[in-house]
Amino acid sequence: MIRLQEYFENGLNQLKLVNTLTGEQVNILPQFGANVNELVLAKNSRCYNLLDGTNSRDKLVGNAVYKGAKLVPCPNRVASGQYEFRGQNYQLACNEQALNNALHGFIYDKPFSVKDVDGSKNEATLTLVYKYAGDIAGYPFPMDIEIELTLSEKYGFYCSTKITNTGTNPMPIGDGWHPFLTFHKKVDDLQLKLPVQQKIAIDEQMIPTGKLHDYTEFTELQPIASTVFDTCFTVKDSDETYQSTLLHDPESNVTIKLWQETGLGKYNYLQVYIPPDRSSIAIEPMTCNVNAFNNGDGLIVLEANQQFEAAYGIRLV
Repeated sequence: MIRLQEYFENGLNQLKLVNTLTGEQVNILPQFGANVNELVLAKNSRCYNLLDGTNSRDKLVGNAVYKGAKLVPCPNRVASGQYEFRGQNYQLACNEQALNNALHGFIYDKPFSVKDVDGSKNEATLTLVYKYAGDIAGYPFPMDIEIELTLSEKYGFYCSTKITNTGTNPMPIGDGWHPFLTFHKKVDDLQLKLPVQQKIAIDEQMIPTGKLHDYTEFTELQPIASTVFDTCFTVKDSDETYQSTLLHDPESNVTIKLWQETGLGKYNYLQVYIPPDRSSIAIEPMTCNVNAFNNGDGLIVLEANQQFEAAYGIRLV
């Protein structure tokens, strides 16, 4: 049976979907942007803790890493926090001070509330909502964000996001997720396969130059070794609804499969990042390019009452 548990630990309100038979679970921090902080899935009767999360309130406040964060309304960077939309100029707070960029939107520390819990013996879904009033000067576009988080014995973990324009004017919007995947060892010892076709060239501010380069590495599982990633890619064109990244641990012969829904207005970009300690790898599905509020690459524009909806998930194979 998969059940919802609510508790307070390490200064954090926490919600956990738990499969009491298999030990599988997903842990969510509703007060910090519905952050997915922990994910445990089972393979061959063994459980694997797959996310490098943040385990205390002190580490989340002023978080510069954004582990597990939901990235709305602009995943990745907006150059100098400035953009123009429909003839108006806007300024977002530059929370990446070293490069003078607005980074990863602004809902990562906003409180979500529980809308619904729907469970059965083999699957349960927790629905969280946040109603943004449009009260940030740099983004005066009210919206409702609804996140459905599901733990399933058959399909692992998956998340469906719905964003509705509740204002009267068009709004620019992007979405993404920032999980750090781990087998609790150096990623150098792991193998990676990416569903990408072009690497996006960036300047010293980590902003796209407008150039794209064909990318032919990691088309099949190959060792990460000493490869350095802090890179955005376009996801390969395909008639398939979903594209998947594979992270394989040869020692356990277990593979993490992170899938993202692709197609018009879906997650057609992928950011890959390995932090300096190389103990995890961030695989970030995104609907748009870096600096999309300025270059328009993948930017979604929702009219009044219009809704964006797309999904991603993780399972073991």
